[in-house]
Amino acid sequence: MTPTTVNLPALREGDYLSAAGETHRGMIKKLNQDRVLMLGPGVPVVEERGGGYLFGVIDGMGSRKGGEISADITQTTLFEYYRKPDGAGPDRIEALLHEANRRVCERQAADMELFNMACVVSLAWTTEDRIELFHVGDTRIYGVNGTGLVQLTEDHNDRIGKITDYIGNPRGLGIDRHTLDPDDWDLLLICSDGLPLEVPDARIVEIVQEHEDAPDRVVQGLLQAALIAGGRDNVTVVCVAVG
Repeated sequence: MTPTTVNLPALREGDYLSAAGETHRGMIKKLNQDRVLMLGPGVPVVEERGGGYLFGVIDGMGSRKGGEISADITQTTLFEYYRKPDGAGPDRIEALLHEANRRVCERQAADMELFNMACVVSLAWTTEDRIELFHVGDTRIYGVNGTGLVQLTEDHNDRIGKITDYIGNPRGLGIDRHTLDPDDWDLLLICSDGLPLEVPDARIVEIVQEHEDAPDRVVQGLLQAALIAGGRDNVTVVCVAVG
């Protein structure tokens, strides 16, 4: 369980991004329905340069059969951001999320065993002077700066904990979108709900402070903490150093 560290090319003189991401099925579940996204110039899967960098976590909804399939469809759809670079930018990413929803719903209709499959997703798109967040469901994005840990996304749950927005919803997709200034943040943490399920915010802060200059060690520390605490769900963490 060694996180993959990707050192990315400079976005501006004297600045760089360093990022790491890893996923684990946890200690109880037999299947990992989480997926990691780490895409941008210098990342092997991407052939085209330009268009910023895209980091994210996709979490197949485990209470529904085919969660991993919906996560794979969403991941593959988002790859198209770089394979077809025309119109690069946050609006294209939002359009691709809607396209992923359409494709998942289409697959549902074609296979009755998968009629209810779904996933949730959180993404951070970064350039030299801008961070754009996209969020659907109960994956999370945290920001870390001198004031501590800040949850930057709001869980899409109702009062009984049922997820209200997700990819695979035939009624349409609700996407939260926010713009950040990279200068305001040191790190971004993107995670599936398996992390906050096991690790309280205070412990997340401790681990980040121990390893804040090394995203791969932040990821490793958070994964280990979640597993030691019980690992009742799949757990996935992406850490991006933006400062």
